[in-house]
Amino acid sequence: MMRVGVISNPRSRRNRDGMDKIRAVLARHGDIAHAELSRMAELPAAVRRFADSGVSLVVVNGGDGTVHAVLSEILNGVLLADPPRLAALPSGMTNLIAVDVGLAGRPDLSLANLLSRVRDGGELTVRRRPVLSLTPAPGARASHGMFFGTGAFYRAVMASRRRIHPTGVRHDLATALSVGLFIAGMLLRRSSPGSPYRGDGMTIRRDGGVARTGTHLGMVATTLERLSMGLDPFWDGTEGPMRYTLLPFPPHRFGSAMVPILLGRPLPWMAGKGYESGRAAELAFTIDCPLVLDGEVYAAPTGAPAVLRADREVEFVTIDG
Repeated sequence: MMRVGVISNPRSRRNRDGMDKIRAVLARHGDIAHAELSRMAELPAAVRRFADSGVSLVVVNGGDGTVHAVLSEILNGVLLADPPRLAALPSGMTNLIAVDVGLAGRPDLSLANLLSRVRDGGELTVRRRPVLSLTPAPGARASHGMFFGTGAFYRAVMASRRRIHPTGVRHDLATALSVGLFIAGMLLRRSSPGSPYRGDGMTIRRDGGVARTGTHLGMVATTLERLSMGLDPFWDGTEGPMRYTLLPFPPHRFGSAMVPILLGRPLPWMAGKGYESGRAAELAFTIDCPLVLDGEVYAAPTGAPAVLRADREVEFVTIDG
């Protein structure tokens, strides 16, 4: 039987009300290692303890930011050569990662189901996914995650945190409100500091090709195959582990392009107006805007370009049915 360890971030959105239920589940499984973090600085030591005790399945009880931190620690640290499998509980705000490769439903019930199946030798589903690796500057420690964005995406995330997260709404509703806020800002075309309607100068090189310089509304990239609410703002390309989309500035006929972008179904005229989407293994770029990886914000690259790669893979454990 595989050895399981659970890493909990009690400050994640759903854990603020549900952490006692998680503890109650774990109390019924006394052989499960549990690291409940009072601060994220405790994570490296927790991962080392798990490695030393032979943990082969790490359950992440937190949101996207917690999964991001665990991925970064595992892939940069002591478990680099033989990373464990991961299971992601939907305990955060939007839980993009859990939607695709995580456990569905209420976190405590999902955890109880998973632990029972592991104990009884029940069937588990394993999904192998490429993982993004972001190096924001030469020599910097790489961070690992599943969903990246900059430009308008960064500004939309910041606006969502100011206006939507404090309301306490969760999951698809939080995603819907965030998307709605972004669209409203775009359609109103207000270039105020908080508005997504603004261009950023960017130089980008795809898979070592010729560098291109221009003004873009924003960029997103992911190794996830499924997002919330049926959104899928990617199209074109059959090769490369990372999907990406670049939006031009100014965005030509954005009102007409908006829905096709969100559904990944571009209209024939869009390619000629700078709307670009495809696949890649590496993107190197400079942009005068902060970067966002799984909700964590990184400073804008200065001087040498930031590099986004999809050069590692991790196995995620889920339960179908």
